[in-house]
Amino acid sequence: MLNSLQQRAILTNIYVRKAVLSDQNDLDVLLCMIKSLAEFEGMKSPLDSTTLAKALENEFFAYIAFCDSVAVGSAVCRTYSTLMYGGVTTLYIEDLFVEKNFRHMGIGTTLFEKLKEVAKTEGYSKIEWKCLPENYKALEFYKKMGGTVAKDFLTFAINKFD
Repeated sequence: MLNSLQQRAILTNIYVRKAVLSDQNDLDVLLCMIKSLAEFEGMKSPLDSTTLAKALENEFFAYIAFCDSVAVGSAVCRTYSTLMYGGVTTLYIEDLFVEKNFRHMGIGTTLFEKLKEVAKTEGYSKIEWKCLPENYKALEFYKKMGGTVAKDFLTFAINKFD
């Protein structure tokens, strides 16, 4: 019997695979999608392919979604452990992106289902991510995926070090 991820892939020719560090095409696709997401969020990313390759080699990992062999989405992730809660490990989604012309086709759902599968297989305690509060479409999508807005902690940042 096929799971929902396998059924959706058969019906729509969508599949997700882990990015390959030695494949320059994978790095180029990820770099382009990360920069597109930054642009969508009103930022300009200084990321370059060398920095991306080092990050993927050391701390991050990524998945690329394809529709009929064309790269159309990506998820860049990392993990972290929280000692206060017994060292449980969280899968953190750094970037989730689907090309504009391929949205509402199940690609984001397929990526998310893959990440849920990875989290379950690896024994992670939860999946976390951040979303801009004004990105209403993403908020709606994340709720459909089973996400809830965390109310236990606020995120703080220091952007300048004087």
